[in-house]
Amino acid sequence: MNEDLYYEEDIREEEEEGIDFNRYIQIFWKRKWLILAIFVIITVPWFFYVKSLPPTYEAFCDIEFRSLEGENQNLITESRIIKLRSRSFAEKVVAQLGLTLSLDSKDQKVNRHQLFEEFHTNQNPKSGDYVFEKKNDGTYTIHLVNDERRKLIHQGSVFQGILDTVKTNAGFTFQLAPDLTNVPDKIEFRISMFKLAVQSFRSRTNVGFQGPNILRLTMSDTDPVLVAKMVNSLAEIYVEESMSLKRSSVEDRRKIIENKLRIAEKQLAESEKKLKEFKSTHLVSIDAETDDRVSRLNESEEQLESYKKQIDALDELLGKLRLAIDSEAEKNRVKYVYRQLASLPTFDSNYKMGALKNQLLDQEDEYEQLVSSGLTKKHKKAIELEKSINNLQQEIKSEAIAHRGELKKETISLQSTISNLKYNLKQKLPEDQFTMMVLERELRANEEIYRQLKAQSQLANISEAVENEIVEILDPALVPDYPVNRDKKKKAVMGAMFALALGFGVALGLDFLDKSIKTVDDVKKYLKMNVLGTIPNIEFKDIGDHQDSEKIKQIDQQLVTYDYSPTPIGEAYRSLRTNLVFSKSAGRIQSFVITSTSPGDGKSFTAANLAISIAQQKNNTLLIDADLRRGVLHNTYGVPKEPGFTNYLTNMATFNHVVNETMIPNLSLISCGSLLPNPSELLGSNQMKRFLDEAKRKFDIVIFDSPPLNAATDAIVIGTQVDSVVVVIRSGVTNRKIAKQKLELFRNVPARVLGIILNGTSAEFGHDGYSYYHY
Repeated sequence: MNEDLYYEEDIREEEEEGIDFNRYIQIFWKRKWLILAIFVIITVPWFFYVKSLPPTYEAFCDIEFRSLEGENQNLITESRIIKLRSRSFAEKVVAQLGLTLSLDSKDQKVNRHQLFEEFHTNQNPKSGDYVFEKKNDGTYTIHLVNDERRKLIHQGSVFQGILDTVKTNAGFTFQLAPDLTNVPDKIEFRISMFKLAVQSFRSRTNVGFQGPNILRLTMSDTDPVLVAKMVNSLAEIYVEESMSLKRSSVEDRRKIIENKLRIAEKQLAESEKKLKEFKSTHLVSIDAETDDRVSRLNESEEQLESYKKQIDALDELLGKLRLAIDSEAEKNRVKYVYRQLASLPTFDSNYKMGALKNQLLDQEDEYEQLVSSGLTKKHKKAIELEKSINNLQQEIKSEAIAHRGELKKETISLQSTISNLKYNLKQKLPEDQFTMMVLERELRANEEIYRQLKAQSQLANISEAVENEIVEILDPALVPDYPVNRDKKKKAVMGAMFALALGFGVALGLDFLDKSIKTVDDVKKYLKMNVLGTIPNIEFKDIGDHQDSEKIKQIDQQLVTYDYSPTPIGEAYRSLRTNLVFSKSAGRIQSFVITSTSPGDGKSFTAANLAISIAQQKNNTLLIDADLRRGVLHNTYGVPKEPGFTNYLTNMATFNHVVNETMIPNLSLISCGSLLPNPSELLGSNQMKRFLDEAKRKFDIVIFDSPPLNAATDAIVIGTQVDSVVVVIRSGVTNRKIAKQKLELFRNVPARVLGIILNGTSAEFGHDGYSYYHY
């Protein structure tokens, strides 16, 4: 095989490859109907969905948490966030606001506040469809409608319903709106299942942060008046619950401290008693040196306790950073954790952490001013600032981790010092002095614990008597003027763009999954072979009712080059003839074999048309049907199947006897002949060599049509005896991996593969001249 005809696989081409827009255009054009179908299937329902969307209004309310002790601390704790997002709290709000109620406003054009001034339920209201009917005599009735049966729930005076709160046996309580003159006499409403209403409420409620101690509640609903009322009511309920929880927490803390104080007082009394009894029975005293060592021991233990507290404070905040998730609300929360981390007392003498803290505060203030000025968070300057803030936060975290490591080392060193001091004291002091030293240290420790608990108890009593924290609504929610989804055109266009992008994505995905060879570039890229010519796809009509054997005959009879007509397909074969016979790399060729990688690639049809094109150039051409198992060329040219090629190879007929003249001038055909069990062995025989010698002597061009490579090795055997081999592959059908494997068979034999004929290409893959014939 001539290796020069391959594109070198081991040498990397160092040419810059840009985006192949033409290929993408070809892919999209090929899949245009699929893209259109996806576009229509998604866009049409999306347009109807967007059009049917009710207007959604959004309202928000800010709650401020303020400490009266003047401490700059984060008052919005985890427990408060969990409380706001809990199911039990949502159930209380849904019941108090009566959110199970819904009116069919499409036909009635009535909102709930036009019918009910107040509406509440318990946590188990009777769900179903209800009808409110206003009578001419100033009374009203409410019926539960179930399968066209009506059950009276309540009836009464409209005037009394406006003045008083009415409680029903269906689990809901209401007060009628002051003015019912403009509402219909009959209004239908529905009480949904309480569980579903709670789920809906929780999905429409969002809790965010506006600062270290400001909480923002946001809700959405189709009723602008109701959504503002819901947010404000939610905030009021939460403020009341929060203050109640705070008072309960302070009381519980006071009780715990008092209990600890009683225990500490008891332990202190016992320590004093033990020391007093010991002194009364032992006349001992501690010298100045021992007292100094005891003082050093006490100082070391106090320092150790201080280091442990500093490490615990660091671990708590670093743990919060590790558990933080990537969300907008969590980012705001993490921001204050970093501030707390940099503000810990352990960093009071750390100048680097002080500088990092100041830089962080300055850049966060600059970022907030930038965003509040109207620029979006995606603005270039905002992105750069956010990146710088993230870097500072990471530096603070790294410095904190490093500082923790230093504290840990100091802790280990102090523990060793304390152990040594205790050991020395025990070794050098007499037993009585050592015992008295231990009792005195125990007494001092208990006195310190008692003193601290006493101070905490006093603070707890003060906190219980005086509010040290205020939770109040900073900005109540206002009735929104416009719905948040008013720009339906934009949403519809975005849906259409998504559908189009999805269509393009599916087309590209199918193209990626399609491992077949489709274009000339695919041949060069995957097979590393020259392309001798491209043959456009030919559609054969009126053959669907024929048997398989008859289909082959009908197709082969449609020779596209027979009438010299200047069609794109005929011109493609003539261009192929020129590239093949007058190849620059192989010189003038007298004999060659045509094969394919698999059946159905069109090798016989190509061989027949190519032979005609060559014969039309006044070249005495011989076409041999070397497909000795399924030869079909005798059907194409209407000549006898026997005697043929196999008859000559078995010495059953002479050369002149097997050559048949065709209706094409200068073109002769040798049919396949009789079927034989071992045709491959005959192709490598001496009789085959004599056949070739005689054929070349009598004809200008000799063409062999051989079986596909995945069916037999006949093409390889013939290829070693002729001037070159030509392989036909079908565009969009031939698998590139299989084609490459079959072409590798020629590497180890003395056969020259001249190139590839790409058959069945679409018009856009052919040469530019095609369009001339349709101009």
